[in-house]
Amino acid sequence: MKTLNKKIIFSSVGFVAILFVAFASAKIVANKRVVKLVAVQDTVETIDIDTAKLKLFTLAGKAIDFNSDQLAISGTLSVHDGKDSSANINNAAYCFIKRDSSFYYKMNLVEMINTKSYCVQADGQQKKSCFRRTKV
Repeated sequence: MKTLNKKIIFSSVGFVAILFVAFASAKIVANKRVVKLVAVQDTVETIDIDTAKLKLFTLAGKAIDFNSDQLAISGTLSVHDGKDSSANINNAAYCFIKRDSSFYYKMNLVEMINTKSYCVQADGQQKKSCFRRTKV
């Protein structure tokens, strides 16, 4: 009779252990994040490019040494965004002057000067300015 009781107790303990492992496994599986793979289709947007202007821009870029100690560039800039006309820029006057590691930049009412010790930006259109001291 004693061996029968021992077998029943060990069987019930084993059964409880199996149930515990089963419930714990189910809980772990239920809390696991499911990762779904989504196929991404690449789309390429085509842009109409004026090849003559692109060649002229390339030649001008090759003629300018951007690594020189002194550089001055000025002109007008026009940018047309076919999707967002509010982002268009028409005949914006710009000026870029570089001397050693300092530079001055202006486009329409936005100006910036950057030196080794400070950086100043002024936006005349939004009436905002920013002054930062740079670490030497």
